[in-house]
Amino acid sequence: MMLLYCPNKVFLWPGSLLLSFGFLLHVAQLFGLLTWDGRPAAGVTGVFATISTVIGFQIVLLGLHAKTYSWSRRFDKENAALEWLYDHFNLEAGLALGVGLFVLGGAIWAALVLQWLKAQMLPLPNPELASLGATLVLIGCGTVFSSLFISAMSVDQKNGRK
Repeated sequence: MMLLYCPNKVFLWPGSLLLSFGFLLHVAQLFGLLTWDGRPAAGVTGVFATISTVIGFQIVLLGLHAKTYSWSRRFDKENAALEWLYDHFNLEAGLALGVGLFVLGGAIWAALVLQWLKAQMLPLPNPELASLGATLVLIGCGTVFSSLFISAMSVDQKNGRK
């Protein structure tokens, strides 16, 4: 119960840091900024980036779910930031964002599969793109389902506010 009163410290800040770290690791790897002994970072670095990004994203979502529950049950009666978010949040935007991320990740995977088949199933020259595609698909799915959940949980508050 006490976690409902402090989701920023427990969920949002640590999750945001892990999400940012994973995202920056993806970007650094894609642009060739990470090297080990003169070689570019390998696909394993992409796996670590995916794990960090997805776990950070899930922690942030859990914090947002806790804040929404606290707000909808009136534990957190005066939360200007959350009220602003829900004044500007709509289900359709969350669904569009989630589906867009999912489709982008799926397109990356499809391109990689075609490249892999054309190369007669030899190892891919850019395996970090596979981890980026996986990250986008996972975050896209999480965004869609969290948008549905948060929208359903905040219905009473949206309709009951003046």
